[in-house]
Parts: sequence; structure tokens; C-alpha cells
Amino acid sequence: MTTLDDLLQLWEDRRDSGITITPEELCTDSPELLNELKWTIQALEAVESRFGVIRNEPEPSAKESPERPGPEFLERVLVPSEYRIERLHASGGLGSVYLAKDPVLNRRVA
Repeated sequence: MTTLDDLLQLWEDRRDSGITITPEELCTDSPELLNELKWTIQALEAVESRFGVIRNEPEPSAKESPERPGPEFLERVLVPSEYRIERLHASGGLGSVYLAKDPVLNRRVA
């Protein structure tokens, strides 16, 4: 039996390979999942658009120069957004939490 996760994985694999496939094409054997698949794809694309996710970046090879730091050496991650950082809320072993304002939805976020 095909699950929603199976269909999403296939959609993502095809998209990453540069192949366009519609939810209708994916759901030919599971039409009962079509509406949920459409909604989930739409939500994923909205999140990626909001946070500027870049697709199809080549995976780093083992032969890359040692000057390029791996994820374990990054001190911060820059995420393009419209949030306006107000202040540091707390810091700990897993990172820092900032209080900010989302001007689009007019709400405070962390």
C-alpha cells in the first residue's frame, strides 16, 4: 500500500532530478491521497519560499579542501527573513533563542 510519505519522497526525488511530476500523476494508484498530497506539497513549497531554501546543491565530496568548514564548525546560520530581532531570550548548549517580530503577521516570535 502506498503512503503519503512514499508519494512525497518520490515527488522530492523527481524534483531534485529536475523532473516535473504532478500530484495527479503521483496518485494514479492512490487517488484517495490526492488532496492531502496537494496540500502537503503546497505547504512545503511555501515554507521553502519563506526561508529561501536552495535546492540541487552538490553534496560535498571527501576530496574537498580542508579549509571549508563542515557544519560542526559553523557559529551561526543566516536565514533570510522579514523578522526583526528584538533581543536575545536565552542561550544554551544547542544554540540561542531570540525574540523577534514578524511584521507580515504582526506577531512576536522566538
